[in-house]
Amino acid sequence: MTKTEQALSAFQNGSLKEAFRLMFRFKGFSPEEQRSIQIAYECMAGKASFYASLGISADEITGKAIDCVSKRYGVTPNLHQ
Repeated sequence: MTKTEQALSAFQNGSLKEAFRLMFRFKGFSPEEQRSIQIAYECMAGKASFYASLGISADEITGKAIDCVSKRYGVTPNLHQ
């Protein structure tokens, strides 16, 4: 299974932390999109308070990251498990 397949599977299954961990280095996203995905991952990995101190909302950035991935790959996460 390729990293893209692993990341998309995790994303579709609602494992956003794992999906974003794999995806933030992917080519094909704009630098802004890559940064949104990276920050969303880091917020999920325990750095949400750090980003909050910088004025970045973990919920907003996660929403942006989900939108980036959904638009790029045409998939949506199952967040209601």
